[in-house]
Amino acid sequence: MLIKLKNGKHIKYFWKEKEKWKKIIFYENSPIVYAAIDPEFKILLDKNLINNSKILEPKKTRLKTIATKFGFLFQNILSLLVM
Repeated sequence: MLIKLKNGKHIKYFWKEKEKWKKIIFYENSPIVYAAIDPEFKILLDKNLINNSKILEPKKTRLKTIATKFGFLFQNILSLLVM
């Protein structure tokens, strides 16, 4: 697991236990900005690579906002046509 802090520090944490989940506590003064499990994509059996990381404050661009609204509108139009 890779954890990036706001002050620029990177923390790598490794574990080899067979548990499904693990609670990890870090004592740092800087807040966490980004966390990723398998950041180097070494686990080949992982089906969904999208859910391996979490960004605390994702970058919101105007294009992404417009695309999301367009997708929502398009989905609603398609659902009305099917009825």
